[in-house]
Amino acid sequence: MADAAFPKVHDLVQLGDLAASHYPQSRELFAETGRMTVWGYAYRYPTLEEATEPSVPEVQAAVALIDRIATCLRTLGIIEQDK
Repeated sequence: MADAAFPKVHDLVQLGDLAASHYPQSRELFAETGRMTVWGYAYRYPTLEEATEPSVPEVQAAVALIDRIATCLRTLGIIEQDK
């Protein structure tokens, strides 16, 4: 494992970059999470132009991406296999 200290932030671009620096083979997967950062604050600030709710296809794509990341992390031995 990378055994890295991650900052307490909600910016998925920043966290993805940090994760990718330790697991470069997963860089593209982590980079894809950046577009979801706005979802963490959109519900609190609905008047912001970029703060739109995700569509059903966007949520489905996000869930599929999370599944792909989990599979990758299991393959690397970073998280345990499902039982």
